[in-house]
Amino acid sequence: TLEKLWKPDTYFNNLKDGEIHRVSMPNVLYRIYKTGDVLYSMRVTLRLSCHMEFREYPLDSQVCGVHITSYANTDDLVKYRWLADRPIDLPEGLEIAQFDLLGFSANETSHAYVTGNFSGLLAEFLLRRQSGYHVLQTYLPTILIVSISWVSFWLDPNAVPGRVTLGVTTLLTLTTLASGIRASLPPVSYVKAIDVWIGTCMIMV
Repeated sequence: TLEKLWKPDTYFNNLKDGEIHRVSMPNVLYRIYKTGDVLYSMRVTLRLSCHMEFREYPLDSQVCGVHITSYANTDDLVKYRWLADRPIDLPEGLEIAQFDLLGFSANETSHAYVTGNFSGLLAEFLLRRQSGYHVLQTYLPTILIVSISWVSFWLDPNAVPGRVTLGVTTLLTLTTLASGIRASLPPVSYVKAIDVWIGTCMIMV
């Protein structure tokens, strides 16, 4: 019956990778009501692209969205609309790794291409990065490294090898820590807040 049911050719504009769950059976729900309405639901896992701004990283907020539209049917054939009362249904106590969900919005969109005008839906989520991880893994270690480097002021003035070893060791440790932070971020051409912090720590060392 499901194969005979007409379904809109919905696709995700900002999709990078996706999976339709089929264990142990295809995770699909459909119901046909007496009024003629059809409920069609399926379970998918999506990896979506999101344009992020890292100038204030790691104290930044990001807006990421899900953009749904039709691939071939123009808006005179398929018109997408959100439910008026509850467009997005989120589970209670939702937790997102590294982020706090501050809010979301649901909008209806329209796009004009050479092939025609297409209706679509846009769900945007306002995310604020959690700072606890970076306080423990970045800020506290760099503060300790700078503090340890200042121990050379209390060394004997004639203990040159000790001061050189302490300075070089702390600087190399700070450089290694900064390399680990940069490895987890995309290469961007502007200065981030974490770069200013690391640079200031290096100057202090």
